Amino acid sequence: MEQRAVIKFNAKLGKSASETFRSMQQVYGNQCLGRTTVFEWHKRFLQGRETLEDDKKLGRPILRLMGRIHRIRPEYRDPENWSLLHDNAPSHTSLIVRQCLARNRVSVLNHPPYSPDLAPCDFSLFPKLKLKLKGRFFDDIPTIQSASTQALEAIPQTELEHAFESLLNSCNKCIEVRGQYFE
Repeated sequence: MEQRAVIKFNAKLGKSASETFRSMQQVYGNQCLGRTTVFEWHKRFLQGRETLEDDKKLGRPILRLMGRIHRIRPEYRDPENWSLLHDNAPSHTSLIVRQCLARNRVSVLNHPPYSPDLAPCDFSLFPKLKLKLKGRFFDDIPTIQSASTQALEAIPQTELEHAFESLLNSCNKCIEVRGQYFE
């Protein structure tokens, strides 16, 4: 909420979204909201939005998600065996998500900010997905979702396991060099 108030304040002062984001990075450092989030809220405030709170959402997404996971993957019924690679995305840091993770004793692995080299989706999953979808055009969101789902399901489990082994090796290397850059 505090950072949204800062965005609102800067928007009312006539500062651009870029200026707002740069100043927030100086103040909040690694805890700063992402660029896209700052730009979205800045635009909302310029369009006359007054409230800092999120819009109300229907349903209980966490409970629905847990129920769906239990139906589709009964072997994942015990969340104590789960780990979340935490990249500080707003969807992971909201109060309801943190409470759910704590209540279900999900192990949270904090991810260093701005480290796509240590994010399996960024170095493994997304490139494979992009390669499969490259050059294709889609008429609507359901078609995109269907094509993306098919492309993801086509990735062999061994490749996913290899991605997480690479993640483990990269994390160990990062620890060895005390967070310094490495190739």
